[in-house]
Amino acid sequence: MSPYFWDKFWDLVVNLLSVILGGGAIVAYIEWRRYQREQRVIEREEEKVAIDVVNAEISDIRWEVHERMKPETKVRIYENKLEGTVREYTILVEFVLRNTTNTELVITELQCSEAGLPKRPYELRKSDVYEIFDLPTGEYKGVKLDDLVKLEPRGSLGRAIWIERSFDERQKLETPPSTVTVQVKTSEGRVVDHNIPLRPVEWISQANVSPGGYPYYGRAKKLPPRVQRLERGERGDVSPDLPIEEIPF
Repeated sequence: MSPYFWDKFWDLVVNLLSVILGGGAIVAYIEWRRYQREQRVIEREEEKVAIDVVNAEISDIRWEVHERMKPETKVRIYENKLEGTVREYTILVEFVLRNTTNTELVITELQCSEAGLPKRPYELRKSDVYEIFDLPTGEYKGVKLDDLVKLEPRGSLGRAIWIERSFDERQKLETPPSTVTVQVKTSEGRVVDHNIPLRPVEWISQANVSPGGYPYYGRAKKLPPRVQRLERGERGDVSPDLPIEEIPF
């Protein structure tokens, strides 16, 4: 139930009690409720940046043995006890940042990270995908924030984050993450962390597949650079050599 309806419910309770009991206790309770409302307003103003989640999904594939698998791959799975562990996952988080103040706000850093993901060896990080898109237009924005982002008074900014990670015997993952954290830093030094639960799905709702069979963010105006390179047969690293805990966007 939303705070608005809770307020209305408690107002009704207060009105009923005032009829039954009357007296100073009711006045004190009303003042307490007013204080709670004022505190919520103050907290929102102090936070300055609100994060509205549009969509947050995760799709994972597990290591499994099947009949058509190469014998050496079967041996690899058995010897390293990979069966049932996470082979790879894809995360899509779509959200809107809102400036809750009447003054311009400068965003100096934005980060999105999976909860509980340990530091990964470089060999695995080479295949990690971390891509940012503009939410309304689908425009590819890169893998980091090159310039300061200004939010106009009461303005907003929509972003979509597409993450792919793979796992094997070098770093086993028993279960995929259930949440991600979006962190926002402003020029005033204020830091806002927002934990977002991930909804497990078989297939990401906004996923698309290139002619070569490579998945990417489906609202993208054109294939992101990573997929364009793969379509041309160029592999290489798909994301910069950055520690997981420090990936900016």
